[in-house]
Amino acid sequence: MRCLGLVIVSFVLLQISGCASADAVLRHESQGPPTPPPMPKFYTVSGTIELPYAEISEPFSAYVDNEKQLSRIDYYSGMVQSFNFANASHSGYLLHPVSTETEKNKRDCYQLAGVYNVQNVLPDASYFTYSRAEEVRGVMCNVFVNKTVFADKVNTYTLWVGQKDNRPYRYDMIGYDSLLGSHYDRYYVEYMEYDDKTRPQAKDFEVKAPKTCHPAPPSDGVAALNPLSELVSGGDHRSVDAHFQRFQTVHRRFKPYDSQVEERRRTHAFRQNLRYIHSKNRAGLPYKLAVNHLADQSRDELRTRSRCRKSRGGVLESAGRATRHPFTVPSSGDSLPDNWDWRILGGVSPVKDQGICGSCWSFGAAGVLEGAYFVKTGKRVRFSQQQLVDCSWGFGNNGCNGGEDVPSYSYMQKHGLAFEEDYGPYLMQDAYCHAEKVNSSVNVTGYIQVPPNNITAMKAALFHSGPISVSIDASHLSFVFYSSGVYFEPACSSTDLDHSVLAVGYGVLNGEPYWLVKNSWSFYWGNNGYVLMSTKNNNCGVTTDATFPTLA
Repeated sequence: MRCLGLVIVSFVLLQISGCASADAVLRHESQGPPTPPPMPKFYTVSGTIELPYAEISEPFSAYVDNEKQLSRIDYYSGMVQSFNFANASHSGYLLHPVSTETEKNKRDCYQLAGVYNVQNVLPDASYFTYSRAEEVRGVMCNVFVNKTVFADKVNTYTLWVGQKDNRPYRYDMIGYDSLLGSHYDRYYVEYMEYDDKTRPQAKDFEVKAPKTCHPAPPSDGVAALNPLSELVSGGDHRSVDAHFQRFQTVHRRFKPYDSQVEERRRTHAFRQNLRYIHSKNRAGLPYKLAVNHLADQSRDELRTRSRCRKSRGGVLESAGRATRHPFTVPSSGDSLPDNWDWRILGGVSPVKDQGICGSCWSFGAAGVLEGAYFVKTGKRVRFSQQQLVDCSWGFGNNGCNGGEDVPSYSYMQKHGLAFEEDYGPYLMQDAYCHAEKVNSSVNVTGYIQVPPNNITAMKAALFHSGPISVSIDASHLSFVFYSSGVYFEPACSSTDLDHSVLAVGYGVLNGEPYWLVKNSWSFYWGNNGYVLMSTKNNNCGVTTDATFPTLA
């Protein structure tokens, strides 16, 4: 009987348990799927903005009070601060460091009028629907998705919200363009520290700025002051569109693209490059980036432009090699000026553009020959890059597919080099060699290599011998969009060198020593075609492989 009683009790308990479970299921079904949290009245949050296509990971922290219409976002640990006051003042402020000849890292300010919205760093999730449960950074989250369709573009926005704490953990956007048949955009925001229980204090919104703030240029307003607005608002592209129109006016001179597909592709590339430029400029680096004539090019196109320093790996037996002469390091008693610039003396020809031909090596070789000729004769001339592209294949160069300085010296020592006016203009193509129809204008006897990683030797060579042909690592986007200041890229290699340029001087700016380098990417690139490259740690390899020719 006791056993039968236990069975009956167990059966009753199972029935009760089953009813409770069924009741919980019914309650869950009646409640429906989870819903995304509403926009908080106020919150503080820190995290990172990840832009894979732009190669950017940018830390931020934000203070937002939606009830009082106040917001502040700090980038790179407060180095740059963005304020949006959509209350009665309707104003915005951007604080950032500025270095001049007399002051270093001075706090400067831009002001933007007509601000009618605070800058949230969380998306408005009211249009998102529940998709699934998924783990993020070890936390089980409810995943909410919103898809928007505009013409040929489908944007998928995804928000991960913790199941237990109901706070955001990640926000992701993937854009697909059916016209291109590919993904055109991708970004995500990682939310790390988060608090929507404690209201930000009044001191969190104090603008500690100089007495006078400069008015922000209209074209830079949204993208520079509120970079997150484009990301979390579902795509506010007005500022990007304004920049792109200006780019077309300045650099394309209203010339239309060949097709709608190309224009769409160029627009997407421009957006990623613009994001990169603005993010780097917020990082407080010793140099600035800017939109230039390359801003609508893809990563692959930009890489092709810099990958021009390479030889075919062989020299024809009949060609011969250039004579290498020893370099003599000046004695310690020889004094060198603190600053030197061959442009001032007239020893450097105007900047040119190699275009889509990988012929940077020919510009370096012809440019250094022009410098040596100027030192010897006092005359500034232009030697032919095109002759080197057309005629030096037998010495190891590869035309528009790359080359190097020493094979160029080998060719010039045997055949000389004609003036540009005699051989013909640069064509940006591998063309027919017709060197036999023109006279050589110079007698090259060999070359000298400057001792590697030797700043003193490099300065002495520049001062005594003229401009120097140097090879650098130019593979980084920061170099592509360099505009001003002393360029220093921590990721730059001093041995993997892919671009040939011309060093024409040296100096110091804001306490930062630099090499003055002439590029071959047109007058529209950099600082009128030039870049100041840091001498620190042989950054980008300026002193790794520096050479110059000797003349009879």
